[in-house]
Amino acid sequence: MYPQGRHPAPHQPAQPFKFTVAESCDRIKEEFQFLQAQYHSLKMECDKLANEKTEMQRHYVMYYEMSYGLNIEMHKQISGLKFRTTGDTLHYWTYNLSNKMLNRCPACPYRWM
Repeated sequence: MYPQGRHPAPHQPAQPFKFTVAESCDRIKEEFQFLQAQYHSLKMECDKLANEKTEMQRHYVMYYEMSYGLNIEMHKQISGLKFRTTGDTLHYWTYNLSNKMLNRCPACPYRWM
């Protein structure tokens, strides 16, 4: 008759509840005020967390933009440095050393080119 794990409550003599309508209304009113206070408290906490979330997102975007800008600037400087270094090295090898090597090697077939 009863589902497994559920036992019928022991039979107790009837104890009538003697609440008046006014007492019941007062209890309901107190519970409602308590729930309203909890709701207000939770709503304030939720608003505070939402504001913190917005502020954290703002900081994240700001740091992301700064990081991106620094990364771009760093790549510009590195590529410029590579260009200058490569260009200077090629210039140095092409004009200075090649002429010196050709002048030092009288038997070099490329000397007269």
